[in-house]
Amino acid sequence: MIHIGAVLWANLRLLFWLSLIHFATGWMGENHFAAWPVARYVAVAVMWLNPDRRIEHVLTEPAA
Repeated sequence: MIHIGAVLWANLRLLFWLSLIHFATGWMGENHFAAWPVARYVAVAVMWLNPDRRIEHVLTEPAA
């Protein structure tokens, strides 16, 4: 059985991290790919994988 609350929370977290990618990309471009902006971009990219994997796990888990 799909737990709707878990899907909604994971989707909310996914949308939050995806909304930050625009700012991270802009900051990285303004600073000509300096180390700190690139590290921030990578951190945001890694953070959006967690809720994405959670959604996939919740939606594909076998029914009880």
